[in-house]
Amino acid sequence: MGAVIKVRLETNRMAYGGKPNGEANWRYLTAVATMPFIRAKTRGMGVPPDLHVRGMDAFKTALLQDEIETLSVGDAIAHVRANTRADRFLLPSFYKYITTHYPEETKTLKGLMEFSDLTKPADWYKEARRMQRKIILHLGPTNSGKTYAALKRLEECTAGIYCGPLRLLAHEVYERFNSKGVPCNLLTGEERRESDGVQKYAATVEMAPLNRKFEVAVLDEIQMIGDEQRGWAWAQGVLGIQADEIHLCGEPTIIPLIMEMAKDTGDIVEINRYERLTDLKVSENGLGGKLTSLRRGDCVVTFSRQNIFALKRAIEQQTLMRAAVIYGSLPPETRAEQAKQFNDPNGPYDVLVASDAIGMGLNLNIGRMVFESVAKFNGKEVKNLSISQTKQIAGRAGRFGTVYTCGEVCTLDDADMKTMKRLYDATAPSVLAAGLAPSLEQIEIFAKYLPKETLSALLERFQDLANLGGRYFLCNLDAQRKIAEFIESVPLTLRDRYTFILAPVDLRNPEMAAQMRRFAEAQSEGLECHLDDCVILGDQPPQSIDELKDLEAQHRLIILYMWLSQRFPETFTDSDSAHHLKRRCEALIDRGLAGLKFERRKKLTGAAKKAAREEQAKAKAAAAAAEALAIDIPPENVEPPAAESTIQTPLLNQQTRNTDRY
Repeated sequence: MGAVIKVRLETNRMAYGGKPNGEANWRYLTAVATMPFIRAKTRGMGVPPDLHVRGMDAFKTALLQDEIETLSVGDAIAHVRANTRADRFLLPSFYKYITTHYPEETKTLKGLMEFSDLTKPADWYKEARRMQRKIILHLGPTNSGKTYAALKRLEECTAGIYCGPLRLLAHEVYERFNSKGVPCNLLTGEERRESDGVQKYAATVEMAPLNRKFEVAVLDEIQMIGDEQRGWAWAQGVLGIQADEIHLCGEPTIIPLIMEMAKDTGDIVEINRYERLTDLKVSENGLGGKLTSLRRGDCVVTFSRQNIFALKRAIEQQTLMRAAVIYGSLPPETRAEQAKQFNDPNGPYDVLVASDAIGMGLNLNIGRMVFESVAKFNGKEVKNLSISQTKQIAGRAGRFGTVYTCGEVCTLDDADMKTMKRLYDATAPSVLAAGLAPSLEQIEIFAKYLPKETLSALLERFQDLANLGGRYFLCNLDAQRKIAEFIESVPLTLRDRYTFILAPVDLRNPEMAAQMRRFAEAQSEGLECHLDDCVILGDQPPQSIDELKDLEAQHRLIILYMWLSQRFPETFTDSDSAHHLKRRCEALIDRGLAGLKFERRKKLTGAAKKAAREEQAKAKAAAAAAEALAIDIPPENVEPPAAESTIQTPLLNQQTRNTDRY
């Protein structure tokens, strides 16, 4: 710890001294070079200890003389000021320097660098590059008909595919096409429904086949190409799908990036812009905190699961209206059923209480969107919604073809209206880069160079060495590395281990983590693994929030089993039983939702609000310290702990990122 403090003291001197202080810079670089974790990283790349010393001394001299092509002194100082991790900005340039000046001693490192070059990802897809493709952009706000137009073209073609961000959307397109007499297959991570001779597919974007030729491909929510975890799947689709026409649906913020990517692929680009089919306005005032001001067709959006049920109870007690609920950890099928009942004018529900899970994937007859809050806990702190999030959610009001010819947006509390208006009126920033991820083949090559390294270490090495072009970034691999570390002791082939780290599992749930290890051991030992041994469903619906969470966790476990059965059918043999248990589990959740009621968590004011902020600051500092020590921190979209809650929540509070992606 002392070395780190010393480095910071020196960097403060050079940061505020006007011109770079050469002596301070040298001391800083020396301190970095001698850090144990820096030495460990270079040693892991095949750099001998003596070369580390010699090479780093020469590199420091060259850097201070501004002779390093990929890193200037000014940029290095800027990184120091921004508290960027030293290995992230110094080591890539150091590796390039020593492979150039010490070629005989760095053959292993040079080979690794060649296979982690991600500067030209378009060249990975040779078959797609042999085609003259046409990229057709359908861009506009929510409820503008952009996806409808693309799906019409898909419906007309002979062979095509729809690629969506959610299982729910893939199911919706699959069912819509088949109900209209247009044969369509379904392809998601845990389920395949294919018929002979059928050449249309509805799929989740990660499952898009790159070895099949199509006439038309539709990639929905294309702005997610910039997502930190999943952006690689959209980038893979744009660069690699073998389709004559690729229809991209989403926000206009994507235009500059797609135009640049098209230069790499040589594709023709056509842009179609759409306007909302109905009006949407922001109200002058909020509801003054009064649930009695709600009316039929309203949707109240909140970002805490506990608040969803508390609001449902409060609404039903204060207004005599009934409230449907939709949130992320509900199974997609249950969300669709709640939406269906809410949309039905003769159905049991008058209003809807939902999380931001309604932002995509559901057609809802909402007249007014009421934000209970304009801020959301992201796993570390409470922050205002982004411009894109705000518009995506608000845009669900006033759906075309319903009685609501003009949608309306407001907040529950008047104090939030200023922020709401600012976010809604602002222009969302452009998506600047597309995500990339290492392929199994790239990791296998790394393993040949570094045969003693674990998969987690190989992923870290790849992350350290990845050379990216300006319009691409490497997706966050932390979740995959954690799974790899968790099953490291289980003897698996690299190919099997790589498959397991892509599975939809959240290790923060102890029960799910234990079953994940059991599943990996079954695959390792070549034993059949039966779902009935780990999922036991009763006959009664859940009566409490704990029972509901347990049932949702059981549903995720079933989905995990189904996902694995698609990849290891000889081990996970109960595919038919899994489908049956999945439907039973969903039916129990549906039956239990109506009767669950909980206390609403009140907004804090005055001294209580100040105390909560102080606690949040402490939590933020603890999170930063934990990150520095590589301690597991919950990801984004995790529900904050409820203040003064007496409810025990031993199971997962929020849906894992992976669960709904395949």
